[in-house]
Amino acid sequence: MQVRLSSGRSGSTPLWLQEGTARYVEFGVAGDYGYTDYGRRRATEVRLSRSLENLQAYEAQGGATFRGESGGAYVLGFLASEYLETFKGRQAVQRDFWTALRTGADWRAAFMTVFGVSVDQFYADFEAYRQTL
Repeated sequence: MQVRLSSGRSGSTPLWLQEGTARYVEFGVAGDYGYTDYGRRRATEVRLSRSLENLQAYEAQGGATFRGESGGAYVLGFLASEYLETFKGRQAVQRDFWTALRTGADWRAAFMTVFGVSVDQFYADFEAYRQTL
């Protein structure tokens, strides 16, 4: 879906953003319809996140070693996507960011436009938030 919404530009985004938002939307929507226990899934992600590096470490493509569904980019990306929702809502995470990439803006500019915070500030804020989990 990200590829279609971004007109093929989703590959220019960090792995945590690609995989984390996909995972977050998947479990969030499934939870809305009673197909999964979102609270239990979130608790698992929080537990797995405790031993991981900071989110910025997963910025580069391939920055996370793939370990099935427990890859760091997937886990931290899920939690970061949940946190991003607090800025502008689920549609911003699910759709608006990806459609903003269509304009040709790099992902950092699209991020700032959609979420109203720079990527660097988000990284700092997210790490502080993560300490509260």
